[in-house]
Amino acid sequence: MSIELIIGAWVATGLTLFIFTFLYKDNPLFKLAENLYVGVSVGYTIVKTYDTVIVQLIWKPIVEHGEWALLIPVGIGMLMLTRYVPKAAWISRYAFAFIVGVGSGLAIPRTISSFILKQIEDTVRPLLTLIPGEGVTFT
Repeated sequence: MSIELIIGAWVATGLTLFIFTFLYKDNPLFKLAENLYVGVSVGYTIVKTYDTVIVQLIWKPIVEHGEWALLIPVGIGMLMLTRYVPKAAWISRYAFAFIVGVGSGLAIPRTISSFILKQIEDTVRPLLTLIPGEGVTFT
């Protein structure tokens, strides 16, 4: 085994014991392990999100493959972030209005088709069908 794996195993064992010290009472070792766990988790999430979303889904397709159409959703997303700038918060309304409009435009026809028109179609369809030479069958 490499030295990195051995050190990692000892650190994991120590932090596990630090967490178990909470069973006795709240103490500084538990606080250390708790804060370390939260910090490492947040750091890992930020780095993984950056690599997956920004690099793999945005940067590489635009730079390497020339998919300039990806700048449109990136721009809309950036406009949504103006919500956190008090003087420019009004700009985010356009981005949210666009997203709500597209979502409604896609959802409403599908909902009407599947919940209303399908029910009407099943209501109008005859229950029994008379086929000459075969008799009555259920449809």
